[in-house]
Amino acid sequence: MTQKDSEYDIKFHKISTDNVKKLGNGSWLELQEIEYIDPNAKVTRKWEFCKRKNSSTSAGNKKTVDAVDIHAIIREANMPSQIVLVIQFRPPVGRYCIEFPSGLVDDNETVETTALRELREETGYYGKIKRISEPICYEPGLTDSLTRVVAIEVKHILIISLFLLNFY
Repeated sequence: MTQKDSEYDIKFHKISTDNVKKLGNGSWLELQEIEYIDPNAKVTRKWEFCKRKNSSTSAGNKKTVDAVDIHAIIREANMPSQIVLVIQFRPPVGRYCIEFPSGLVDDNETVETTALRELREETGYYGKIKRISEPICYEPGLTDSLTRVVAIEVKHILIISLFLLNFY
């Protein structure tokens, strides 16, 4: 351990969130400013972040997951395995992005149901769930969103793609 490492106590801290101010409001997101006491410097700080409006909390005020990210693999005999990706336009970056299929968990829906539904909606594929990760915060400096990565093995390739169905 270096001198710099020993200067910080990196254990988890309970941070009071009593002083939260709403800065902006949209259909899906809310911009908030939270005031907290830095546990290492012992000073009060402010932090801006986006909060999902659909997020829920469970017993003990512990946040539940908002979304699923799907790592789908197509396995066919005598063929190399293929990872399923989608191309979607993302307005914040003004570009099309290549990404894993994903989606928000609807009210009263399980992570498993969401993953299978989103895979079908975004790709037309069906599959079998192999693994589900623990909750992951993928942008902790920007948002309170939590996701679970769901590994799915695609069993059957559809003959007619969703792309073609959109034109008939």
